[in-house]
Amino acid sequence: MRRLLIAPLIVAALVLALGLALAGCGTAAQNASLGGDTSPAGILAASMDASTAVTSAKAEFDLSLSFDVDKSQMPAEQLAYLDQPMQISGQLAFAAEPLALDLALDASLAGQALNVGLKMAEGKAYIGLAGQWYEAPAEMMQMFGGAGSQTATSEQMQNMLTDLGIDPAAWMKEVRLVGEESLDGVDVYHLEATPDLTAMINDVFGLMQSGQFAGMMGQTGATGGTDGTGATLPAMDGLDEIQQQLPEMFRNLKAEIWVAKDSLLPLKTTVGAQIVPPAGEDSGGVNAINFSMTVALSDINEPVSVDAPVSAQPWDEFLKALEANPAMLGPLGGLGAGSLGGTDFSQ
Repeated sequence: MRRLLIAPLIVAALVLALGLALAGCGTAAQNASLGGDTSPAGILAASMDASTAVTSAKAEFDLSLSFDVDKSQMPAEQLAYLDQPMQISGQLAFAAEPLALDLALDASLAGQALNVGLKMAEGKAYIGLAGQWYEAPAEMMQMFGGAGSQTATSEQMQNMLTDLGIDPAAWMKEVRLVGEESLDGVDVYHLEATPDLTAMINDVFGLMQSGQFAGMMGQTGATGGTDGTGATLPAMDGLDEIQQQLPEMFRNLKAEIWVAKDSLLPLKTTVGAQIVPPAGEDSGGVNAINFSMTVALSDINEPVSVDAPVSAQPWDEFLKALEANPAMLGPLGGLGAGSLGGTDFSQ
C-alpha cells in the first residue's frame, strides 16, 4: 500500500521541483524565440528554455487526492483519513538573488486543517506553525545553496543538467496543441502532453545522487554530508521496481500547459491521473486514488520582498512545543505508527 499512497506525492514533488528548479535558476533576461520550430514539442522546448530567465515570481498551487476505498476491508482508524479528499493548496513568492521565499500552505486531511508557513529572508529560514514562527536550522538555507551563493548555484544548475544529459522537455511525450487561447488576458498556447514518469524519476534521482548536485548543495558526498543534510536525499534502492510499476499504476495520466505566446513562459500547468495498486500488491482496501494538481505563475520577474517574521523563537522551542503538544501538527499529529489501522507501510 505504501507505493500506492506515495505515488501521487512523488508526481507532485516532481512537478514542483521542475517548476522551481527552472524558475529559480535564471540569471538574466533573454529573448524568447521558437527558433523556427512551431510544432507543439518545439513550443514546449522553447518554454523550458524561456523559464531559465525567470528570477522571481509568485505562484499558486492546488493538490487534490480523493480515494475509492472498500470500506469493508479498512479499519475505522484508516478510513477516517481516506474517506474524505485530501487537499493541499498554497501561495508562494520567490526570488533567486538575493534568495527569498514566502510560502503559505493550507492542508485538509480527515476533516482537519493544517496551516504552515515557510520564509527565507536575510540569509535565514523560518517555519510558521500554530500561529508561531520558529527560526529553522542553518542547514535548511544551505540546502537551497546558502545565503550569498545563489548566483553560483544558478550557473551550476544549467551546467549540471547539460553534463548529465537531462532535458526536462523530454519528460513530456505525445505533445499536442489544443489551441490558442486567452488566459487572464494573456494570449497563450494551450498544450497537452503525457508525462514520462520513468524518465522523470530516473533523471531527478540521478541528478540528486550526482556529485555535482551534492557539491552545489554544500555537501561532501551524494548521500551524506558534514551538516547532516545528505540524509534527506533519496536512496536509489528500489528505483528499478518503482520505475517498472509506475506506468502500470497511472491511468489517464495527462498534463496541460498554458504557454504565453509573447514570452513563451509557462503560466499554468495541470496534471491529473487515476492511480491503481500494482498487480499483486495488497492495497489495504484502496481501489484507486484520483489525483489532480494545478500550478499557476504570475508577477514573473517582478520584485519580491520578504521580511523576516517578528518574534521568531529558536528551533529548540519548536521541538519542545511539538513534544509537549503533537496536536499542533493538526491531522499529521496522528500519523504515527498504527494510526492508519495497523497498515503495513513498509511494503
